[in-house]
Parts: sequence; structure tokens; C-alpha cells
Amino acid sequence: MIFHKSSDSSPKSWLLFAFLVLSVETQLFLSPAPARAGEDVILAPVRGVGDYTHVFLSESIEKTALWLDTFLGGEEAYEGNTGSLIQAGTRTVFSQYGGVKSESSVRARLVLPRTQERLNLVLQSDAEEEVESKDTALDGDLIPVEKVSGFAAALEGIFVETSQWRAAIRGGIKTKIPPDAFVRFDLRRRWHPENAGRITIDEKAYWYAVEGYVNKLRLYWDIPGGDGLLFRPSAGATWKWKEPGYRWDGGLGVFQRMSEIDVLAYNARLNGEGDGYVRTNAYVISAELRHKLYKNWVYAGVGPGFSWKRELDFRPEAFLAVRLDLIFSKKLSDEGKMSEEGLEPPSMEIGTPPVQQ
Repeated sequence: MIFHKSSDSSPKSWLLFAFLVLSVETQLFLSPAPARAGEDVILAPVRGVGDYTHVFLSESIEKTALWLDTFLGGEEAYEGNTGSLIQAGTRTVFSQYGGVKSESSVRARLVLPRTQERLNLVLQSDAEEEVESKDTALDGDLIPVEKVSGFAAALEGIFVETSQWRAAIRGGIKTKIPPDAFVRFDLRRRWHPENAGRITIDEKAYWYAVEGYVNKLRLYWDIPGGDGLLFRPSAGATWKWKEPGYRWDGGLGVFQRMSEIDVLAYNARLNGEGDGYVRTNAYVISAELRHKLYKNWVYAGVGPGFSWKRELDFRPEAFLAVRLDLIFSKKLSDEGKMSEEGLEPPSMEIGTPPVQQ
């Protein structure tokens, strides 16, 4: 986790500088025109190293999953790709009054298809905040950028997993100081009303040895529109045993597919807390361009926005958010893209919500 202090220069100056840098990078990497000879000489070694790293990590996690699945399942090796993956991402927010803040996350998932009860090994940067919450502008709160407190390792057993139901239990430990063992129960219910998209309710209940009980409830409704549009109203609430009241949030996201490699995401959100009475702490509006930057495993996003926060007396604050996501998976490499069951990168799939794990 890296925090940068804001400089004495005016917000307009460094916002303009950030915009110019992003413009150059966009022209360099995203331009459909063939690269010039000089550019190709510079970028070819970088692409080569990147491709080698991607193949090495993708095949390594796949081989590990297949070996562990055969060892635990007591059956012959699984034929096909398991969908195991490593997902890494970084996000930087340039805010008008808060300076520059960055965060990063790493998550690995070993999927063991033949193991009884579909046991999964999960390694991620936080046991409570899921990676998928940062995979869309809708679920990713762009106001705070919190410090990653540590990593979590867990074993997960999936009892039921269909297009309508998912029930699982996860047990593990957060590797912070002091370490905190936890148990988490997940329940997801989906409905598919006729000609009305898909409604999803997610319930996550945690018990931490140190932090105590935590409960998270989230509802979102995916409504498809014409011309590659998807509307997603959502709402959520969080209760913590050791904190008074609860935290809540709600909003509306609109996703527009511009091409096979570009998606525009528009987002309007508000959040707050309640303890005897309900109060709003922040309002946010933002837009983000998501681009498949390189092949099927490098994704980038950039977009401006405005927030109105209680701590600033609801004075408008401009911000610019930039992110980069890397996905290492043999299934992704071999098939070109991953189905929803295979954790398809939700950043490019506006027709489906992020896969909740």
C-alpha cells in the first residue's frame, strides 16, 4: 500500500498533468493503427516478457490445482481446465483535496472439480472485502481508498451451486497482527423474471475470533436494454457486532458496450450510516472507460468523477481514478474468454453481473 502526499501545486495543474500522461499511454497502447518500427522495438521485449509471465503463472496454478484435486479427490486427473486463476489489480485515485492514494490487491483461487464438496483454496488480500467489489465502478466505492491490512487464506466448501442458488462455507485466517481466524457463510439467490433481467440477493455472515460478528447484505437488479446497455440498481447494508448501528449504500450503474474491447460505465452512488436515525455521508457520480488493453488478460480503466462528502461539508471534490487488472488463467488463455462459471472478467461483461465468490 502506497500513500502519496499531495503537492503544493494547484489541483488543476496535476489533474491536467495526469490527463496528458494518460493520453500518451492511450495513444501508445490502445491505438488501432500498426505500431511504428521504433515503438515495436521498444514494446516487443515487454510484450514477450509479459506473455512468458502470463503463461508461466497460468500453467503453474492450473498444474497445482490438478495435482491437489487428484490427491484429495482420489480419482483420475480432471480433463480440461479447472478455472483456477490469479487475479492482481492496482487502483490509484487522484482527488482534488485528498491528494493521491493507491491500493493493490492479489487473489489466487484453486478450483478442485473432482474433490468432494468442491473444496476450494482461496488466497486474497482481505477476507471481508471481495475482489469483485472492485471489479465494477458500481460496486467499487471510489471515495475511500483503504490500506490493505493483510492477506487471508481459507478453504471453502460449496454445498449448492446452480443458476438460482449458491451456498458455501469458508474457514481460514487473516494474516494481520494479531492473526484473526474466521468462518464465513455465503448464500446467494437469483431470480430471472420474464423480460425483466436478473435479480440477485447476496448474504454473507462472518465470525472473527478477534473482531466478532459481521453481516453483509446486498441486492442488485440487472436490467438489459437495447444497443448494448445494462442498468444495475443496487443497495447494500453492513452490520458489525463491535460497532454501533450499520453502514448502508445504494446507487445506479449504467454499462454501455462500445465495442468488443471497450465498455463505458456510469455510476451514481450514495452511502451513509444509521444508529437510531439515518444519515448520508457521501454522494458520488463517476464515469469509467474500461479497455481490454492486451490480449485477454490485461484490462485497464480510467475515469473522472465528483464526490460530495460530509467531512468536507458536502463541498464538491473532483477526482480521477485509474486502475489496471491482470488475470492469469489457463482457461482464459485457451478459450479466449471465461464463462460466468469460469469467472469471466466482469469488467468487460456488461451483460452479466460480477461473479460473486
